[in-house]
Amino acid sequence: MVSTYRDAHGARNKAGYLTGETKKPNHEDPTFTTWITENQKVKSWLIDSMSPLLMQRFIRLPTAKEIWEAVSKTFYDGSDETCLFELNQKSFSIKQDGRSLSAYYSDLIALFQEIDHRTASQEEIVEGVVQLHSAITRLQVHIFLSGLDSDFDQVRGEILRKDPKLDLESSYAYVRRELQQRQTMGSSRSIPEHSAMIANQTRQGLSSGKNRNNQTAGRYTNFMWTLW
Repeated sequence: MVSTYRDAHGARNKAGYLTGETKKPNHEDPTFTTWITENQKVKSWLIDSMSPLLMQRFIRLPTAKEIWEAVSKTFYDGSDETCLFELNQKSFSIKQDGRSLSAYYSDLIALFQEIDHRTASQEEIVEGVVQLHSAITRLQVHIFLSGLDSDFDQVRGEILRKDPKLDLESSYAYVRRELQQRQTMGSSRSIPEHSAMIANQTRQGLSSGKNRNNQTAGRYTNFMWTLW
């Protein structure tokens, strides 16, 4: 469940709460309050990454270590390798394909969460969680960007050139802002175009009326000359 580590700098010092290396001190120990606070922080990272149904199964466990171990036993099975391969394959092939941006992003997030739940949570992964989290985050961003419709080619390049790099949520927000700006500009452009059409019709009407008046005046003048 590498995706639970949203802050790489914070995670670097919290692995002990998952492995049990950071022991719970006695109540009289001056570090007891700090341990309780940090344990709750790591627990929240784990719980917040779960769907509401999964939360009910693990939220009552008192420590981050117990949650980590329970999730490991529940979701890790060597026979899941085929399923994990299929999920990875699907994540690489999923495309926006004309759907709304939010629908595409929601489906992709659901895939990533399922992959996280089925990923082996062995202790050696915990030790390298910071580096692995960074690599997985960039991979998820690349998958998200590659599946966007061609309308977003320019914004895709802008995100890839960002330094520091954007995570998945920030990338989605960036694309969403661009979409909203396009929709706003499209609405504002439609008003002048409509106004211009009305103005053009008005000018045509005035010009047509003027021509009719000139034709009437010309016929009247010719008639008067015949009388003379």
